[in-house]
Amino acid sequence: MLAQARSGYSAATELANELVRRDGLDYRTAHDVVQTFILESVRQGLPSCEAKIEILQAAAQEVVGRELSISEEQVRQALDPVHFVKVTNCRGGVAPEEVARMIEVRRKRLAEARARHLARIEKLEQGRAKLLADLKKLCQEPSAEQP
Repeated sequence: MLAQARSGYSAATELANELVRRDGLDYRTAHDVVQTFILESVRQGLPSCEAKIEILQAAAQEVVGRELSISEEQVRQALDPVHFVKVTNCRGGVAPEEVARMIEVRRKRLAEARARHLARIEKLEQGRAKLLADLKKLCQEPSAEQP
């Protein structure tokens, strides 16, 4: 599965983020460069683990009119899904630490919701018991209308 993930371009967003950080491109432009790069790489039958800096630089020339300050090794690292998972540690990200934090928050919320639900059930059961007791009492009392 990892080999399959490394052959695709699922981590392309991280490459765009690198271009924003390294070269000061805005996100839209960085994504345009990356899209042009990926389309050409796919056209040439290159998986992301064999990404070529020449193709990225040609895409940058086409989109922004200049080359970028990123190496082929840095491109391949940015496109590596394992690297992407590790560095995406912002709130809501996919880094293992962040996922563990989110799971803990959800477990806490689930426990709180379960406690609220059980309290509601208890109140309903108390109300049911009182209703049955009142009905039993009402049925046992002689009616004022009866002679």
